[in-house]
Amino acid sequence: MFEPIEIKYKDQTLTVPANKVLGLIASIEQHVNIVQLSDPASLSYVALARAYAAAIWYAGGKANVEEVYALLFEEGGASSVQSAITSLTMMMVPPSAIKQAEDSGEKK
Repeated sequence: MFEPIEIKYKDQTLTVPANKVLGLIASIEQHVNIVQLSDPASLSYVALARAYAAAIWYAGGKANVEEVYALLFEEGGASSVQSAITSLTMMMVPPSAIKQAEDSGEKK
């Protein structure tokens, strides 16, 4: 159902094997869920930073929530926020659902 997920943060490239992705999703959902990620206007940046840090920790990496939070506001902050939202969403959605959505979009 799932495929391995690669997470990049600073100088770390981490991989979560396919059989551990559901655990990764559970770690992320302790802070934000897929519905919250789909509504960025109401999304807490602290929750977003905590969720991304949790994903890094789950994958075996090192992250500091405060640093992750600060990165959201660095140059190009809006794109950093959108990138974090997109990354977390892509981690949480099964590849088959993404393909199905792409296929139905092509048919229109």
